[in-house]
Amino acid sequence: MQRFDDGRALEITSGSAVAERDVRTLDVVLGATALVLRPGSRLELHITGSDFPRLARNLGTGFDRYTSSITRTATQTVHSGPAHGCFVDLPAMERH
Repeated sequence: MQRFDDGRALEITSGSAVAERDVRTLDVVLGATALVLRPGSRLELHITGSDFPRLARNLGTGFDRYTSSITRTATQTVHSGPAHGCFVDLPAMERH
């Protein structure tokens, strides 16, 4: 997301991935995009366990998310920074 000074937000791109139990590494491929950002622009990265209603709800149980009504609170941890191998690659081009 690009966050503007007046509080508005613009979704730039999104992606999703499903992790199997005990998966420690997950790549999320995002849709292609091109955007010109002004100096001082702010970008936000949203990491969620669900994106309802865009994607099916996440029950936190591993049961069928379309037919089950059993839910469990999910615990999520995101380790960030190079020491943990977590990064966002933002290639940039200079304007000519």
